[in-house]
Amino acid sequence: MHEVGVAQEILTKAFKSAADAKKITRIGLTLGNRSGVDRSSLEFAINALKESTIASECVVEIIEEKTIGYCSDCGSESYVDAFFAVCPRCNSPILEYSGGGGLTLNYLDVE
Repeated sequence: MHEVGVAQEILTKAFKSAADAKKITRIGLTLGNRSGVDRSSLEFAINALKESTIASECVVEIIEEKTIGYCSDCGSESYVDAFFAVCPRCNSPILEYSGGGGLTLNYLDVE
């Protein structure tokens, strides 16, 4: 489960950014649906790793980013969940994707 490594990297960045803080109260993330990171596994890993740290009581807020697929045949665009999708309008393979591929640490609230 690579989510443990991802969670550790998120917390490491959070601790560096909050070096002078006594407490991290909130961590905000954006998680793309094509990032390859499972949301529930990531939340579990963060919650396990934050114990006994300045983030032990923090709330993790995750905004999910959907991928938009652009059909090269009919020109339509739609939200897609699969890594290999077809156009819902014409059933052609969607060849271009936008968004949904990343994981971003957006903000920290600290005391």
